[in-house]
Amino acid sequence: MIRNADVVERRRMPRRAPDPGEVLSRVRLRGGREWTVVDISAGGALLDGESRLLPGTHVDVHVTTRDGRVLVRARVMRARVVRLR
Repeated sequence: MIRNADVVERRRMPRRAPDPGEVLSRVRLRGGREWTVVDISAGGALLDGESRLLPGTHVDVHVTTRDGRVLVRARVMRARVVRLR
């Protein structure tokens, strides 16, 4: 059982926006959609993209690093629609 004192509030972790040319500025979902990394911290990342993500679901994210591509399994915590085209 997890007590409230044991829960880490990820939104309070220091965040930084990656530079546009930095390898962490873009990620790709396993299905091929590319997402822009708005900001990132040790506990998560805020992404901007055009495909639908549902809170509570798991996604496989390809992160490109200097050493190659790494597959990271992540969980969608929150999602919102900002605009419709």
